[in-house]
Amino acid sequence: MDRGLSIWARLLYFLPKREERMRAVRNLVLLLLLAIGAAAKGRSVVLERARFTVLTPTLLRLEYSPEGKFEDRPSVLVVNRKFPPVSFKVERAGKWLRILTRNLVLEYEAGSGPFNSRNLRIRYLVSGKFEEWRPGRPDPLNLGGTRTSLDLVGEHNLPDLPPGLLSRSGCFLLQDQTPLWDEGKGWIVKRPEGYLDWYFFGYGLDYQRALEEFVTLCGRIPMLPKWAFGSWYSRYWPYTEAEERELILRFREEGLPLDVLVIDVDWHLHGWHGWDWNPKYFPNPSGFLRWARERGVKVTLNIHPGVLPKSDSHFPKVCKRLGIDPRGVKDAYKFDLAKKEEAEAYMEVLHKPLLDQGVEFFWIDGWCGARMSGLSPLLWTNKIYYEFQERHLRRRTLILSRYGGWGNHRYPVAFSGDTFSEWGVLNYEVYFTATAGNVGVAYWSHDIGGFFGKKLPVELYVRWVQFGALSPILRLHSDHGVREPWNYGRKALSICRNFYRLRYRLIPYLYTLSRLTYERGLPLCRPLYLHWPGEEWAYRYRHQYLLGEGLLVAPVAEPTEDGFSVKEVCFPPGIWHDIFTGKVYKGPKALIIRCPLWRMPLYAREGTILPLAPDVDFVGQKPLDPLTILYFAGRDGAFDLYEDDGESLGYKRGECSWTPIVARERKGRLVITVGPTRGHYRGQLERRRHIIRVVGRPAPVKVLVGGHLLPEVSLNGLGRVEVGWAFDPSRFETIVKLPPTSIKKRLEVSFIGGPGVRAYGLVRQLLTLSARLWEAREAGKFVPLPGWVRTELEALHEECGRIKALFGRGEVPLEAAARKASLIERRVGEMLARLASQCKDPRALKALLGALWGLSAKARIVKAGRERV
Repeated sequence: MDRGLSIWARLLYFLPKREERMRAVRNLVLLLLLAIGAAAKGRSVVLERARFTVLTPTLLRLEYSPEGKFEDRPSVLVVNRKFPPVSFKVERAGKWLRILTRNLVLEYEAGSGPFNSRNLRIRYLVSGKFEEWRPGRPDPLNLGGTRTSLDLVGEHNLPDLPPGLLSRSGCFLLQDQTPLWDEGKGWIVKRPEGYLDWYFFGYGLDYQRALEEFVTLCGRIPMLPKWAFGSWYSRYWPYTEAEERELILRFREEGLPLDVLVIDVDWHLHGWHGWDWNPKYFPNPSGFLRWARERGVKVTLNIHPGVLPKSDSHFPKVCKRLGIDPRGVKDAYKFDLAKKEEAEAYMEVLHKPLLDQGVEFFWIDGWCGARMSGLSPLLWTNKIYYEFQERHLRRRTLILSRYGGWGNHRYPVAFSGDTFSEWGVLNYEVYFTATAGNVGVAYWSHDIGGFFGKKLPVELYVRWVQFGALSPILRLHSDHGVREPWNYGRKALSICRNFYRLRYRLIPYLYTLSRLTYERGLPLCRPLYLHWPGEEWAYRYRHQYLLGEGLLVAPVAEPTEDGFSVKEVCFPPGIWHDIFTGKVYKGPKALIIRCPLWRMPLYAREGTILPLAPDVDFVGQKPLDPLTILYFAGRDGAFDLYEDDGESLGYKRGECSWTPIVARERKGRLVITVGPTRGHYRGQLERRRHIIRVVGRPAPVKVLVGGHLLPEVSLNGLGRVEVGWAFDPSRFETIVKLPPTSIKKRLEVSFIGGPGVRAYGLVRQLLTLSARLWEAREAGKFVPLPGWVRTELEALHEECGRIKALFGRGEVPLEAAARKASLIERRVGEMLARLASQCKDPRALKALLGALWGLSAKARIVKAGRERV
């Protein structure tokens, strides 16, 4: 090294011009910086005023500092840069610095100043080919992120979404301009002027990797308390304490589970602001909060933050704490939460007493002032509230607030604001909810039913509730409107009750997904392209989503016609079971599905395992005992059930458990194993009962548990025994009830005999045929059909049911059952041909065709981005 420097020094004397000498010196310095920078920083390369850091093979940090001083402190947006070691190369090609990883090649022109499209380029891999990115280039292929809110959004002004992390171009640039965290001050400080701090994600089409790297860099999405996955009730209405009690009891009487009560602005004594209870409405707030908690209901209060009226009883204490002369405040004091002392006084004086009184968390309906360059007041308000609640309560928490921009994913739950109650808004919210995961916002809470609008059409209300039941948060709300299910008639109440109960039974599944959200940044509601990024159809169908990997949800956002609504649904690869009817669909395919009001398009893929909870009135009312395991047969499946205490922060320290559930079929023998459970947490069950439900498979000859024969009982008698199994031919479902066993032991259930895998094709055919015949009968209630058609439909449906029962129990061989099923389909075709020649009402023929074929107009085969109609 010393010899090399000596040779360079001698050569300088032979250069004739001063400029050439200076250029040679500069090049020497650059080479030294390359060598020293890469070695000294391990993963960083410093080049004059620029620094480049390789965080992963697909993630780079790019900094430019006018002063040549670089920042390693966390910021409001970026909280972690400690990634596992990664190998990379540094090269020099003339003036250009080149950094190479397995997936990226960065090139920067030495000495060329701040980054721009001329001095910086990055090539990155997409599907095996290199693409090029330069600063400032627009990206029309970005898949969108999310918005601050949907306030005042209606069908007439549905907004476009700003860019998100994911793009079909395969890359994204995240620019961090937020303040830095100063450890010594314990607070934020401004960034230097002109400082560029960029993060380049070059993930190609590996969207899941991009999300995981994002939450590693910018902070994980915390787990919600388990009760947050229950139902919420909210209404802008001046309820009294007594009326709130009556409301909670009415939910219980109607069989509607309830976990969270949201109290809007009228609890305030001083209009929309202040922190004093209004005794007109709440004469005994502590007593009411205690009464609600005893009944399993958590209470949150609406806060319009940042403004403290002089008339509030807390005003003198705040003035004393901040050293403010009260006489200098005109009507109210406005806080600046960017100042540490004001933020501390704001939370400790005004909010701590309410939390101590029993308020669970706060609904932040607005934001405080937070005056600092690069700081989002809304994001900072959300951070202050969330972290204070968690610190003071010493347990898991949440807030309800609008989205404050990049980084807000660390402070759930997001509140979408005041929308109009219209079909188009409901449809938009489906797309909006799934797309928000592209910026880490996994938990959106919408006003179910919309904010504006007194009483909705029954269909619109029910469809909105159905969507809410299968979205991250189920929260009814309105502006003095009617959103209680019992106010929409007995039929609507029954449908809503069923969907509420369905949601509560799915909570073990949803809660496991929330753990994956915490660990990997995967949202609960996932666009199809997260799992099929290379397929064109995965980007086209924006108004449906996967709930985890196993469930396909396509909320209906159209009114019914002749008793049915329609929804175009894209089925990804695999076999999909209709949760409600048992009808089976094979993907990839797009179909226009007909749905009566009582159900919606909800499908489970073959091989899916769903852990289900017992019926409860609120989360935590009963332990997860028995655990019901619902398995859709036809494909091997596996699921790891996650559990913890549901409220503490112990999940961050590994205080949790995982229970593997595996289904394997070999040579006509299906084996389902559960456990052993690994891990421990406070309050963990040591033993539990299990109910195993296998759907879509003929009855076994016998069922063994740990090698011991289990008694077979009648379907009606299964509810009267603790141990046994029965078969339900209507769904080809085998139900097994098991006694309590230790969770630390492996439970093995074997289904022996029967036609095995050869039967699955016929099972799907019979389930679908039976469901279509039933729908055709239902269609006859809304359109006029000839009497002979009704009679034939009844006979065919009855015959199909008889074949299902006989074949399901093994009383008819597979070949004979297949012939009988084909005969029924032939009779259906003959009936339709005869009806077409006689029918004078095209509505009747269309309704019958739609029901029997399960689609209203056309079917599309979707493959490799093309459609064949």
